[in-house]
Amino acid sequence: QLGARALKLLAEESMVAVLRGLADRALRPAELEHALPDAGHSLVMRRLRHLLDSELVTYEHQPGLPPHAHDAGIPHEAHYSLTDAGRMLLDVAAEADRWKQTWCSQDERRDPAGTLAIKLTADYHSRKITLLLADGPLCTEDLDRRAPDLGRKALRRRLGDLVLAGLLKRDKRGRVALYELTAGARHLALVAMLAGRWEWQWLRPEHPAPGRDLHNLLHLLAPVARIPEPIAGICQL
Repeated sequence: QLGARALKLLAEESMVAVLRGLADRALRPAELEHALPDAGHSLVMRRLRHLLDSELVTYEHQPGLPPHAHDAGIPHEAHYSLTDAGRMLLDVAAEADRWKQTWCSQDERRDPAGTLAIKLTADYHSRKITLLLADGPLCTEDLDRRAPDLGRKALRRRLGDLVLAGLLKRDKRGRVALYELTAGARHLALVAMLAGRWEWQWLRPEHPAPGRDLHNLLHLLAPVARIPEPIAGICQL
C-alpha cells in the first residue's frame, strides 16, 4: 500500500485545487477562496489546517497596525505557501490529470483535474483487486479466495464499478467470467508509483520490502506490471 497515505490526502474534496492555488505564490485565505469560489471559507480553512499539520504548507503571520483617530490601520495578514513536500505532491496530481486526458471520456474530463484517477488509486479495495490481477486474468472464484476480507457481494459490486471505469474488461470463457486489467489500469499505476515515491521521500514506509524479495520489490516499484514467474536476478537501486 505504498503511496496510499498521499493519495488519500489528495482525494479529499478540493485538496488538489488548494495545492494548485498555492503553487505560484503565497496567498492569504481570502485570496485562495476568491480563486476557488466552489470551495467556500470553511472548506478552504480545513484543508489549510490539514496541510499545515502535515507540513505541506507553511504559515507566515504579518502583524498589522491598530486603527487611530485619523487612520484606519492595517489588518494583520496570514500567508500560506507550499513547502518542498507540498510542491512535489503536485507531481502526483499532474500525472493523475494526464491519465484522465488519455483514458477518460469527454464527460469524465469535466470533473476536477485528476479526481477519478486519484480516487481509484486511493481506494484500498480497488488497489487490492488490480494488484491481484497484475499477473493475468482471474475468475471471481479466484478473487474470492484471494480477497476474503472484501466479501462476495462487495467484490462483485467493486468489479462492476471497475469495468465501468474502464480499468477491467470482462470476458466469458464458457460459463466462467474472467476479469483482466486494461491498458488504462496499468498506466494508472504511474499515479500510485509517484505517490509511493513521494511517501518514501517524505514519510518513509514503516515496513519496506526486503531487498531479497525481488518479485515483490518489482511489484512495489511497478504495481501492475506483468512479472513472469519464476524471476531471479540482481536489482541495483
